[in-house]
Amino acid sequence: MWQTIIAFVVRHGRLSTIPDAGSQKIESRPVSIHKSIALIRHPDRPEQEWLGVFDERRQCYAFVTAERLNQESWRECLDRELSWALDLRRGKDYLISHMARLHFDESCFDPHSGDEVETALEFYVVDPYGRRGRAAFEQLDGVRWLTNEELRQAVTSDRVDIDPWLADILRRTDLIPKG
Repeated sequence: MWQTIIAFVVRHGRLSTIPDAGSQKIESRPVSIHKSIALIRHPDRPEQEWLGVFDERRQCYAFVTAERLNQESWRECLDRELSWALDLRRGKDYLISHMARLHFDESCFDPHSGDEVETALEFYVVDPYGRRGRAAFEQLDGVRWLTNEELRQAVTSDRVDIDPWLADILRRTDLIPKG
């Protein structure tokens, strides 16, 4: 016979319970984001222009971002995502730095869910590699080199949005050089 029914509800980024008479409360836990983000530098204008990929569904530019899967390192998940999302050859068309430029670990507002969430991010610099790599980047569809100013303003010069979550994180971390 059923003594207690516990319903779980996701509310304000936390898993919580709705107890009935006689049930015990279960400790809530925060929803969290664990992602690696590619800082793809323009080969002729490094630290001045960064590759943005247009997101058709959200109608804005963003950086290539990868969620960590089981047993993957921060760097490995980004390598997987770059190869898959941009149809590039691993180890041939681009180089990923061996160490992250920045580890970010804070509570942030997530505009996708509307909640504050625990956020852990690793930013890796990625460079096109060799002539074939440069050519592969030049032939990509749905991408654009975004200037530092466009990233700070969260909009391109032709008034296309840049992901507001990404722009906020870039401002908070000072990853994009000023001026």
